[in-house]
Amino acid sequence: MIKKTISNLIVCLLFCLITNSSIGFEDNLKSFRTNTSTEINPKNRIIKSEVLFIEITGSAEICIDDKLTEQQLFSVLDTSQLTNLDNGNWKNENDNSFSFPVGVGIYTYTDNDNNTAEVTVTQKTTLTPEAGEDREHFLTWGETYNLNTILEETESNNTPSIHIQNWIFESTTGPVAAEVTQEADIDFPNTGAGSEVLFIFTYTVVNQCGETDDAQITFYLNDSNLWTRNAIICDGEKLTKQNLFDSAYDPDGRNESQIKYFDGEWKDINGNPVSFPVGEGMYSYTNLTSNLYDFVVTKTSNSLNTKVYLQGAMLNPNIGEENLMRDDLRILGLIPTTSPYNDATCDISVFNFTGENAIVDWVLIQFIEYTFLGNFVLLHSKSALLQRDGDVVDIDGFSPLCFSSKTIPSIPTYNSSFHLSIKHRNHLSIMTNSAVIDGEFDNNFVVDFTNFNNPITYGTNGQTSFGIPVDVIAMWAGDADNSDSIRYLGPNNDIIALKNKILEADGNTTNSNFYPAMEYSDADFDMNGIVRYLGPNNDTNILKNIILNHPNNTSSSNFYPVSTQTPNSN
Repeated sequence: MIKKTISNLIVCLLFCLITNSSIGFEDNLKSFRTNTSTEINPKNRIIKSEVLFIEITGSAEICIDDKLTEQQLFSVLDTSQLTNLDNGNWKNENDNSFSFPVGVGIYTYTDNDNNTAEVTVTQKTTLTPEAGEDREHFLTWGETYNLNTILEETESNNTPSIHIQNWIFESTTGPVAAEVTQEADIDFPNTGAGSEVLFIFTYTVVNQCGETDDAQITFYLNDSNLWTRNAIICDGEKLTKQNLFDSAYDPDGRNESQIKYFDGEWKDINGNPVSFPVGEGMYSYTNLTSNLYDFVVTKTSNSLNTKVYLQGAMLNPNIGEENLMRDDLRILGLIPTTSPYNDATCDISVFNFTGENAIVDWVLIQFIEYTFLGNFVLLHSKSALLQRDGDVVDIDGFSPLCFSSKTIPSIPTYNSSFHLSIKHRNHLSIMTNSAVIDGEFDNNFVVDFTNFNNPITYGTNGQTSFGIPVDVIAMWAGDADNSDSIRYLGPNNDIIALKNKILEADGNTTNSNFYPAMEYSDADFDMNGIVRYLGPNNDTNILKNIILNHPNNTSSSNFYPVSTQTPNSN
C-alpha cells in the first residue's frame, strides 16, 4: 500500500513538472512555434505537452551555374541559435538529403535539438531579350542630359543589379551631337529648324553576373512648342486636371515633367475656360512660358474579357454543373460588398444573379509592365467580380472590364505593353506569360487562363488540373496567410493559419479544434463557406491533397512548398 502511494505521488509530481515546464516555455518563447507533442496518461487523462523549437530563415542569390557550399549557406543564417552545426542534417524542398555544393532551391537544416534553419537560394537577375530592346525618347533642344538618368527616370522602377555602359553616338538626321562624356552627359544643339530631328546612340546593358547585351536608343527633338497627347475614357467617366497631367506619361520619354508648370491656363476647343472634370473633347493647356499642349479625350469601346477558374470553388462541384464553380459563398450571403482589396464597392443586388453568371467572389486584376532593365513594375490594380463560368466582370456583375486613361494613364501610348495578372485572397496569383498590347483592346481582347491545351500562365505549373474537369486548369488554392505560397507542413505553413482562424472564431467559445466556422475566410480552401481545422470535410485534408498532387512533388512530401510563379512587381 505504501509503495502504491509513493508510486502515485511520483506520477503526480512528474505531471506537475511537465505541465509547468510547458507553460513556462510558452510564456518566454513567444516567437517559437509548436511542432510536435508528447502524451502522458495520469488517472486516465490525456495531457498534451508541446515541444517548442526555433526557426531561422535566410536567403542567398547566385549567378547562373554558380553553386554554394554548406559554409556559405550557414553564412546567411544566425547560427548562434543553432547547436552542433557539424551533427545536424540538411534536406531539400522535396524532403530529400543532398550533397554540396548546391544551386537554386530551398534547403532546410535541422540540428540535434530539432531547431530548423531554412535558406532560399534564388538566381540573380538575368538578361532577357527585352533587356536590350531598342528604345525611343522625346527630349528638348538646347539642353544637357545625362543618358543614364534618362533611362532610369523613364522606367518606373530601376533594377540596381543592371547598369548601362559604353554609350556611343551612331548617327543623326540633323547636326552632329556633342561627344558623350565619360559620365554619359550629352548636349544637344539647338538648330532652330522647327522640325523633328533624331539622334541614335548605342549602349550596353550589363547585369551583376557580367552578362551583357547591346541596345539602341533614338532621341527625337523638335523645336515646335506644340505637343498633343491623347486620353481615353470609359462610358460615363470624366477626367480631372490631374488625370490629364498623368496621361502625359509614356514609356518613350515624354512625360508630365516636360509641361514644367502646372498653374497655366486651360481652354476648350472654342477658346472658353475649362471646368473640370471633363468628358470627351479637345482641351488646350498653356503654361507660364507660353508652351502649348493639346489633350484630346475620346470615349473608348475597348473591353477586357478575362476568364479564370479558382481550384477551391471547382472542388466537389454540384452534380450536373461540373464545368461551373460553386457559388456557396454567395448562397450563404458571405461575400462582402466591399472588395477585400478595398478599392471598390458593389451594390448588394449584384449577388442576386444565379446560374452561370452568379458571383463566386472578388478578384484583383493587375497590369504589370516588363521594363527593358529586366524587371516587372506594377502599373495598375482594379478589383473585379468572378462569375461561376470563369468570366471576370465589372462591379455591376455583368459588364466586361473597361480600362481608360483614368485608371491606367499610359493608355493609349506609344507601343506600350504589359502583362495581365490575377490575384485572389487565398489562391496563388497568376500572370500571362507574354505581354498584352494596348492596341489589341480595340477588338475586345480576350485573356483565357482556363485552357489546359493552350496555357498562357507565366512560369512552370503556375496553375493546376488537380480536382478540375478535363482540359481546364485553375489557380492553386490553399494560401491562408496571403503569402502567395502554400505549405501543408514545415515553416510558416498554412495549416497553422487555418488552426488560428478556428481558435479565434467568434462562436468557438470552448477553443475547440473541431469547431466549424461559417464565415468569409482565407482559410476556407474549398470556398464552401465552412472553415474546419479538424473533423468531417475539414480544410486541413484539402490542403494536404493539393500539396501531395503537385506535379513537382515527386517524393510525395508533406513538407513540399508551392509558390506563385508570378514575379515580384512594385
